[in-house]
Amino acid sequence: WSLNGEGVLHCKGTPLGYLFTEKDYANFVLKLEWRWPEGTKPGKGGVLLRTTGPNRIWPRSLEAQINTGGAGDFWGLDGFMLDGPPDRTKTVEHPQFGRLINVAKHADMERPAGEWNQYEIRAEGATVTLTINGREVNRATGCDVAPGKIVLTAEGNPIEFRNVQLQSLE
Repeated sequence: WSLNGEGVLHCKGTPLGYLFTEKDYANFVLKLEWRWPEGTKPGKGGVLLRTTGPNRIWPRSLEAQINTGGAGDFWGLDGFMLDGPPDRTKTVEHPQFGRLINVAKHADMERPAGEWNQYEIRAEGATVTLTINGREVNRATGCDVAPGKIVLTAEGNPIEFRNVQLQSLE
């Protein structure tokens, strides 16, 4: 991870890992911009919310997915509970990562590699809403509400973030 003079946080993508907040948050609005750098292969990334438990790949949390073609999906990692519309929600038992709950996005708003995408994530009580580039693309309900870290992930590909703004709703 490195921060340039223009305020762009760049991650090489390897090794797998993440940056996380010092404080725990349960209710907040997180705004940020992200992109796959020009000339690199788009890949995998995410923003983990309400992250608790031991530091490991991947901790108990709600992931707002940034994977290419999947930006906007929600994943409940390591047993994190959430719910969504039945036609877009599924549960998977993974041998390494435990119980995973997926709520698929209802709209694809991701821009091509090299262009900045705007994320706005609002976590308020048991509801988490994700807006990409000005349009709501996902809403999960029944979410675990325990305070936890907010995390930016590196999942094998270069990724950049900028204009990260966090407003607590506590």
